[in-house]
Amino acid sequence: GTFSRVFEVLHTAGKVPYACKIMQPLQTYIQYTSDGKKEGDLLARLTAEDATGANGCLQLKEYFTVPDAKGETWYCLIMEKLECSLFDFVQANQGAGFEVPVIQTMARQMLTTAHFLHARGLTHTDIKHKNIQIRSADYFRVTNPEHFPKQVRTLWPGRARGAAPEYRQLRDTTVKIIDYGNATHTDEPHAHPIHTKQFRAPEVLLEYGEWNESSDL
Repeated sequence: GTFSRVFEVLHTAGKVPYACKIMQPLQTYIQYTSDGKKEGDLLARLTAEDATGANGCLQLKEYFTVPDAKGETWYCLIMEKLECSLFDFVQANQGAGFEVPVIQTMARQMLTTAHFLHARGLTHTDIKHKNIQIRSADYFRVTNPEHFPKQVRTLWPGRARGAAPEYRQLRDTTVKIIDYGNATHTDEPHAHPIHTKQFRAPEVLLEYGEWNESSDL
């Protein structure tokens, strides 16, 4: 993101990979690192309340602050490692979308997580394809167009560009919503606007009253 970077890190004891989200220094961008602390506090609570992972919440392992050589403080969130966003996978797949059963499976997971958040008075405020991460980007390589899913075969964008036919079929369709830095409780001040412009709900675009959790959908 604009005010953070995410790195893959390795736990020295178990050699388990994690994602480390590092926020900008407190002294320089206090409003954004406040969001970082808020995200850490929120993820810690959600992780505890979804300990089994049944609701698909992003799992936080720990979070802490570290000083750099200039004495500035950085905020670090250690989270489960996910592979890539829906946006990145579709781009790598020459713009081809997913099969309908895969879309249904992903949608069910996202709705489960959204319901879990909304039941706790939380609105994510920034659900979009770049904030939906695939657990594993491993895929089956399909090169015969006759074996492409029907809707992909008829709409495959690579055909117009003369690209070699190849469709990447996900092995694991597990997805999770990420980036809770702007999540808002019902009793908190509601910022305007929310969401990336292309994904804003009509009531947010039209500024029709105060938005609520339904704007996530």
